[in-house]
Amino acid sequence: LTVSKYDHKYYQNKFKSKNIKLLPWSTSKENSYIKKSRKIRDGRINLLHLGSTNSILTYSSLKFILKVLFNKLPSNILDNIQLTVVGNNPDDSYSNKIKKYAISYKQVTFEGFKKNIEPYFQSNDLQIVATQYATGIRTKIIESFAHGLPIISSEIGARGLYGLKNKKNILLCKNENDFAEILNDILNKSIDLDFISANARQLYEKEYSKLMHKSKLEEFLNQK
Repeated sequence: LTVSKYDHKYYQNKFKSKNIKLLPWSTSKENSYIKKSRKIRDGRINLLHLGSTNSILTYSSLKFILKVLFNKLPSNILDNIQLTVVGNNPDDSYSNKIKKYAISYKQVTFEGFKKNIEPYFQSNDLQIVATQYATGIRTKIIESFAHGLPIISSEIGARGLYGLKNKKNILLCKNENDFAEILNDILNKSIDLDFISANARQLYEKEYSKLMHKSKLEEFLNQK
């Protein structure tokens, strides 16, 4: 069983076996969904970033945001962004580098580890995933789908997920120019975050929910 379209295709091509299946990955928090408007308030974009700052994936993402993207953004966009980082933030190599990169930006806050992150799914406008590596299950993106929190992600950060349609249920970026353009469009209200939110939740229900997980697993187990 594989949990990403990319891995599924890779192993099918490698082993030529009909027993390699793609099983949806769901989240136990899917019933926490509360329909709400995701329109930006007061002309500011509240970005959420999840993950331990001392992990390689989070480090890659935050390094790109702080060293590349924020340097690219003009002041009329950067000054209207609030980045909230939630996750373990120890006194260690990667974490300390990230905190050093963030010193210049008053709009970056580190919340540390939080046992309950539900309030952050509700209070932010977007979750940003800017990792430059692709590995493991895309849990952060799938959890955001379940909560109806719009996602802006690097293409590689969303690799392997299925059902994605750019600017319909997710906002995908090849590079810092794409990130900058989309953030600008959001501030200028030419991207409807309510539209992205509703479609992301619909995608979760159709492709990733526990009900779909159960149905697919029963189908695989009953095959002869």
